[in-house]
Amino acid sequence: MMALFDQEKAVEQFGYEKKQEGRKEGRKEGYDELLRNLVKAGELSLEKAAQYAEMARGK
Repeated sequence: MMALFDQEKAVEQFGYEKKQEGRKEGRKEGYDELLRNLVKAGELSLEKAAQYAEMARGK
């Protein structure tokens, strides 16, 4: 049986991991929004934006 302390540590670690995932997802969304805005403003071609998005995702 798992001790109460071990359970608390597991819950804490799970929460930390979920928070990190949320931050990572937020950065991706922010980067995508930046690229969209640059394309809309005519500062960046759609093709270049697609290339940058692929590079950011490691593809």
